[in-house]
Amino acid sequence: MTFISINYSYIYNHWPPSRIVFEAWKAGLKYTGIVDFDTIAGIEETLLAGKVKVYYYREVLPLLLQEILLRNIL
Repeated sequence: MTFISINYSYIYNHWPPSRIVFEAWKAGLKYTGIVDFDTIAGIEETLLAGKVKVYYYREVLPLLLQEILLRNIL
């Protein structure tokens, strides 16, 4: 697969942007872009999730997601 377009809605989606990034990585996508036509609220989370080192995903990703969720709730 050379190209995929991910149309995403931060407000109406059951997955957070970080999950979209993680699932794209698991699927073997080298580059991922997320477009949301409703808000820019997911930008920080998407960029932060993209910085996670692949070889640390088992330990780091759950902690990162927990931190992101806590920031969004508080």
